[in-house]
Amino acid sequence: LAPYFEALGASALSADGRSCRVPVIASGDATDITLDRSFVADVLVPLTERVLQHTKRLADSADSADSADSADSASSPRVVISIVGGAGAGKTTLCRLLMACLRGVHGIGSAMISMDSYHHYNAYLKEQRLGHLKGSAQTINAQAMLADLNAVMAMGDEQEDILLPVYDRQVHDPVPNRCAIRPPHAHPVIFVE
Repeated sequence: LAPYFEALGASALSADGRSCRVPVIASGDATDITLDRSFVADVLVPLTERVLQHTKRLADSADSADSADSADSASSPRVVISIVGGAGAGKTTLCRLLMACLRGVHGIGSAMISMDSYHHYNAYLKEQRLGHLKGSAQTINAQAMLADLNAVMAMGDEQEDILLPVYDRQVHDPVPNRCAIRPPHAHPVIFVE
């Protein structure tokens, strides 16, 4: 487990060696969380390995198709992983932990696209009298999110980064152009939460 703890930036191992402190961004704030050793061994390692298997399988399939076609592909393949759960369930934290493991242990780049980043702006919600419903389906700009997801999935290896919004929990509004999605060869894994 040592490479995983190192990739997660773990520090302050508990006296019994069963847990450690890991830095994360939670609800927009930098903080440390305590991770139990069994969570790393039983959840993070298997999930990371599963993503790695899918990434390799997809890359192998693309290589086989390229060889059969005798033509270069416009882009490397991407694995898209959706994480679903209620508000405050830990979707973003799980994505960040998996991203750290993929990068730190396997050298695989990834990015995260969050539905929170597609909230309508507070001014719009106030104007439409939807502020009290923030987070529900009608307060999300689903068309913008779908357009961005389609752009990310159509992205070729030679394209420039696509800049997407990020929800800022300090101002409680999306901020445009804060999340850089790199081409598929650099970010072969995309988490959507």
